[in-house]
Amino acid sequence: MVGRVGQDDFGARLTSSLNDVGVNTSAVKIDPTQSTGIAMITVDDAGENRILIVAGANGQVSTADVDALRPALAHLKALVLQMEIPFETIEYVLDVTAELNLLTFLNLAPAYLISDEMLKKIDYLILNESEASLLTNVSVIDQDSAKAACSALFTRGAHTVIVTLGSKGALLATSNEFSFLPSYQVDVVDTTAAGDAFVAGFVVSLLETQDLARSVQYANAVGALTVTKLGAQVSLPSKTDVETFLNKQAER
Repeated sequence: MVGRVGQDDFGARLTSSLNDVGVNTSAVKIDPTQSTGIAMITVDDAGENRILIVAGANGQVSTADVDALRPALAHLKALVLQMEIPFETIEYVLDVTAELNLLTFLNLAPAYLISDEMLKKIDYLILNESEASLLTNVSVIDQDSAKAACSALFTRGAHTVIVTLGSKGALLATSNEFSFLPSYQVDVVDTTAAGDAFVAGFVVSLLETQDLARSVQYANAVGALTVTKLGAQVSLPSKTDVETFLNKQAER
């Protein structure tokens, strides 16, 4: 895990919770000049969330931090990015990963407009409906509109695009094929962290199986389990939880 936290209780608790589940946090810096970033979350009666982000220390992750990690980057299987660190740092990371020929995954959350040059350096772009709409000027509300958005991205140089459609499932798009993977029906309590969980599930499964469609379906299961619980980190399922869930679904 790469990032920054403040010299405060929030930062200590965040790094401790990651260490407890075996995440290497040696590249998470303690920034004495900023507080730890926070997210203010509200959840409506349908379980849908609204999130206000205060970047704090994470807003100070710099290109110098990336340079310090170059030796480690060369040995990674993949790099997963999202948009909660400075934009120029993300651009720089993608330049470095292109040099290293490193597999890259970008979750465009929160939504930003990105250049064609950036798009071409992202192996797997993962978007929700609103992010896909912003990036393409296509109103994404269903499978057909998601396909149209992906087609627009391919003309700009995108490689593989996944558009998550909430309870409707996810669209997997490559330059020559569209595949729709349906969601699992569960009782929704809180959608917070569902997108992050989906991304994590997809990356883990793809590195293990090299099967795109299977990995999106696995990611759908991870996301489905996440929305059945209240909260963010505490709602994330373990690998055992996901395997048990999938086995039960297969028995139906």
